Amino acid sequence: MTNKYELIFIFNRQESVYHSSLKNVQELLKSKNVNIISEEDMKVKPLGYPVKRQLEGHYYLFVLEADSLLINELTSELKHFDEILKFMFVKLEYKKMENKRAS
Repeated sequence: MTNKYELIFIFNRQESVYHSSLKNVQELLKSKNVNIISEEDMKVKPLGYPVKRQLEGHYYLFVLEADSLLINELTSELKHFDEILKFMFVKLEYKKMENKRAS
């Protein structure tokens, strides 16, 4: 079953690392036939606590449409990207999407 998700990443803040990591993630999503609805660069922000010895991270948000079984597969693959400090999938419910559109 296809659902909509938000996928947020915190990448290493170094520009060269950030750009190559983002490109690798985009290629992975495309190779898995994930429908990317929107993308948003949320810039560099301080972290609430150190992650992999980093105090700041480059945040990036995807809104995507994918099969729920594919999310587990993507999670497993994304764990192997050392440049990604953190990532999280959030399933969007229909009511939440309607509220966002109304805003």
